[in-house]
Amino acid sequence: MGSGGPDRRQAYVSLATARTLFKMPQGVTRVEIKLVDLYAADALAPRIKALTGLDAKSWTEQAAQLLEALQAQAQTGYILKAFALLTIIIGVASALLLSTYRRRPEIGIMRAMGAERWFVMVVFVAQGALIGLMGGLFGAAAGYGVLLAFPSRDSFGPGQSGLPIDIAQGAYGLAILLTTLGAILASILPARAAARLDPVTAIGQ
Repeated sequence: MGSGGPDRRQAYVSLATARTLFKMPQGVTRVEIKLVDLYAADALAPRIKALTGLDAKSWTEQAAQLLEALQAQAQTGYILKAFALLTIIIGVASALLLSTYRRRPEIGIMRAMGAERWFVMVVFVAQGALIGLMGGLFGAAAGYGVLLAFPSRDSFGPGQSGLPIDIAQGAYGLAILLTTLGAILASILPARAAARLDPVTAIGQ
């Protein structure tokens, strides 16, 4: 298999050879079923037991520590995503606040020419949405490009080094959507600050 531990303690032989070794001409000691959905094992095990009368255990019961490790890994991923989204919000808000300060005269001219406060807010929110959308698209493309360097799950074989990656499971659309929404939320405060500027004071600055 290319994995040191299992290779030292496991051997794969035909069913006929195994029956001869264990002196079981017609029997088997264990049957393992591979599922498309791993987490359907808990629901399927009782059904198998009811249909066959045999003892059926799901992998989540036999490998409880592995399940806990996978759940902890998933929670860590959620925390990292939350911090990344928070960083995006802070970055976009800081950039737009700085933009508001630098463009005070322009905002004042817009307000003096009759632009409503809601229009100024729409301009800044649209700017934030555009920043988030472009950043999300660039980040998704960069992430996809980096993952291309890893072997795919289908091409990964025994003895092959590296970590197999399933690129199709990347939630690229969700990442772009969350980035855009985060940027829009971050732009609300600067947009309100820009809309509240007094035209005369802003032009004078």
